Amino acid sequence: MSDAATAPYTVEANAIDLLKEFSASTAEAGGTVNAIFTLSNFGDYDVQNVSFDDELESFLAGTTATSVVSNTCSGTLDIATDNSIVDLVGATLAADASCVIEVALAISAGAALGVHTNTTSTLSGLIQTDESIGELEILVYANPASADLTVTAANSATFEISFSPDAIAATETTTLTYTITNPSAGTLSNLNFSNNIEGFLPSGTIGTINSSACSGAFAGAGTGLLTGSSISIAPTSSCIVSIVIQTGFAPNGIYTNTTTDVTSNGLTIAPAASDTLDFTYALPGISKSFDTASMQEGEVTTLTLTLDNTGMPIAAGTVSITDTFPAGLFIATPSNASTTCTGGTLTATADGVSVSYTGGSIAANSSCTIVADVTSITDGNYVNTTGDLISTLGNSGTASASLEVTDTPEPTFTKAFGVASMPQGDTTSLTLTLSNVDSFLDATTIDFTDTFPTGLLVSTPSDAATTCTAGTLTATAGSGDTSPTGSSR
Repeated sequence: MSDAATAPYTVEANAIDLLKEFSASTAEAGGTVNAIFTLSNFGDYDVQNVSFDDELESFLAGTTATSVVSNTCSGTLDIATDNSIVDLVGATLAADASCVIEVALAISAGAALGVHTNTTSTLSGLIQTDESIGELEILVYANPASADLTVTAANSATFEISFSPDAIAATETTTLTYTITNPSAGTLSNLNFSNNIEGFLPSGTIGTINSSACSGAFAGAGTGLLTGSSISIAPTSSCIVSIVIQTGFAPNGIYTNTTTDVTSNGLTIAPAASDTLDFTYALPGISKSFDTASMQEGEVTTLTLTLDNTGMPIAAGTVSITDTFPAGLFIATPSNASTTCTGGTLTATADGVSVSYTGGSIAANSSCTIVADVTSITDGNYVNTTGDLISTLGNSGTASASLEVTDTPEPTFTKAFGVASMPQGDTTSLTLTLSNVDSFLDATTIDFTDTFPTGLLVSTPSDAATTCTAGTLTATAGSGDTSPTGSSR
């Protein structure tokens, strides 16, 4: 019986895989970073004689492997004599398993700044199987693995910004100061950054621009975008740039301003800086008053709503406010309603219970009024609060005022004869006076009877008459009484 046949068989498959990464995406020139290699076997068989290498010199000149931080792989892991190559040979990867190698790297102080791509060799291995036709040797491999590392300058700059003051109102100004500090012993040059002022505060524009302790070009006065370019900063010095920001209108709130990174030749020298600005503006004010604090039942007073926009350099548009009265208070007849606001629709219907104004505007830096006459026939203390004043500038809230309505005075009633004395059989006039001059309400349904004492009679003819409104006056000649009913005064 002959021996089983053996033959190598190459398979380009995903049986194994090699992943390369760095412990950090950036490293300073002269600094360190770890290279991490992950080897994986996705197949059902062990992979033997696993090997790969990583030539560090070709990745970044002067980079060396200084030590093995950790290694869970078998086989032999070598670092070349000049520390420029990491090499793994003879490892075994169990089926459906993985292992990790981590190696410390030293970056040369003179390393070129920028993004560098490190690519390993191919990962290869051998699978041996015992099939019925004999033992097969299957060669498997994985494509090279790559990872990027950004090398930055040692002692990178710092970047800070600050507002002064950091809380302002509309139309006020604030100064924004940028500070770039170079802590190194060498000059930092060709630095660039920008800051979109209008992007963080919609109404913000740049006024004057000043700089000190550095050279460079700073532009953007009169616009919403500051740019700094070709900036040079001497060793252990700071570049200070300040701009005055003029504000217009923007919603109330806290705004966060974030710059771009400070870069040099496409590399980040200092990360972006941020600071916050508390921005407010004066909402239109609203106040309410009655011409009199107290009035009688039936009396009329004028209600005035004052809408005040003197704190804003722009008009408040789409103004809307409704004032609904408490029960017992209503619009007088006539209402005499009017407004000094611009445009809009004022509604104040006689005998109605509310005043409303919609769709108008309050001019910039000015105020306007809404007036209407109101009355009440019921005594009491009326506390009247409006609805919210709404405009394009926001919700200004409500306003309140109180009106006291007192009882109306009762009518007075007096009586007089035309003469104080007369001979028997003569006649004289009898005058009954009903007075309501102190009241703002009509006295209605008046009813009284004046019965004379014995011997006193209504003359013939009676000549009875009245100036009261409507009603029925009875004064029968020869009778002993007079009585008006149902009249008013």
